[in-house]
Amino acid sequence: MYRRLSFVAALSILAALPADAQLCAGTASFSAGRLQAGGQVVSNDAYSSYGVGLNVGNARGLYGGAQIGNNDYDFIQESGLWVGASGGYQLRPAKQGFQVCPVMALALGLGPDNIGGGDSDMSTRQFSAGAIIGMVAHRAGNFRILPTGGLSIVNQKVSLSTPTGSADESDTYFALDLGAGFLLNSVWTIRPMLSIPLGGDGREESLSLGVAYNFGRRAAAAPARQPARQPARRRG
Repeated sequence: MYRRLSFVAALSILAALPADAQLCAGTASFSAGRLQAGGQVVSNDAYSSYGVGLNVGNARGLYGGAQIGNNDYDFIQESGLWVGASGGYQLRPAKQGFQVCPVMALALGLGPDNIGGGDSDMSTRQFSAGAIIGMVAHRAGNFRILPTGGLSIVNQKVSLSTPTGSADESDTYFALDLGAGFLLNSVWTIRPMLSIPLGGDGREESLSLGVAYNFGRRAAAAPARQPARQPARRRG
């Protein structure tokens, strides 16, 4: 049971971290508001998770944020808190219309504690790094559809403390995320996603639904760099 719990805990933390950007992540641009508040619900056959987060960024360049949430493990009827931080770098969109963003995230799972009344406590630490890509597939008035996908490498460590001792388990695998953002009025985003763990046993695909709202001061894009002017030649 504990091995299955550790797999589910790590996957739930990964799926719950939004790591939102803009075009590359299928969400509203920070040019519509430098602050982005959002919430997300994640579910599969073994657990359900819900959390909220706040991100800050510019039209291009670095962005990041923090998240907090709760995981409910259905098969043992226990729950635990998780906290995380995520961020990335928004590259200039390509001429073909798509944008790529390198991303990374760190998450800490606190609990569940006293699992099954047996004085056993669990904690997790997870780090992921990869890239996401997105583009505008449909545009009609104030409505846009932005498909997005990403591939990350994930390293997790699960620690279990019991009355008879403690044990740690580490693992590394890949995660594939696929979905689409539905953008309304340039500030509201509704984004369903499918997260698929690649490699190893005991992991299941999960579905998530996120909602985000951009607000605050609009972030202007950095001006294009102008070529240096050549000094005028004197006429002799």
